[in-house]
Parts: sequence; C-alpha cells; structure tokens
Amino acid sequence: MKFVQNGNKCLEIIHSSIEDNNNKNNNNDHDIFIVYTYLPDILGFEVARKIRDRLPNKRIILTTTYSLDNISSMIESIGIKSQDVLFKPFSYSDLVSILKEPGMSYN
Repeated sequence: MKFVQNGNKCLEIIHSSIEDNNNKNNNNDHDIFIVYTYLPDILGFEVARKIRDRLPNKRIILTTTYSLDNISSMIESIGIKSQDVLFKPFSYSDLVSILKEPGMSYN
C-alpha cells in the first residue's frame, strides 16, 4: 500500500512501476487506486484519466465533495462507475462497502 500527497507523485510511481514490470511481464503492483478530486497540483479527474489510460483494467475509486450530478459526465468519460465514487464525508465502513461490491473486479 502506498500513499502519496499529490497527483504528479502518483503518476510518477505508476510510470516507474509500469516500466519495472514491463521488464518482468507483470503489471500487478497496484490493484486499486483511491484518488481525491481536489489534489494540490493536478485535478484528481486528470490523474484518474491518466491511470485509466495506462492501466485500463485497474479499479479507480474517486473521493469528492462534488455531487454526482456535477461529475457524472466526467466519471463516465474516465470510465469510472458511479458506484466507485465516495462522497465526503465518508466513513471507513463506506469504503469497505464499495470494496466488497460484487462484480467489481477489474482484472
């Protein structure tokens, strides 16, 4: 498990991991990405889009203060299911519930 403070660091780690794993023919370092939409350096939507472009079979969960009405077209364009959006404030049990959703395996 890795935690990063900004979107560019996240993308840097993903890029490095992909490069390392390409040498091993393995791309499974990260199973799930939890991305906040308000990052200090780049919008979380853009980070999610770049993750989806590089790792299309990985699960991305967005956390946000936006309403679903305000972001529905954005999450559809990224390929994130509305069930994979946590609206702040949320509890640990909310996250666990999302992770336990049946049929939500992306690999």
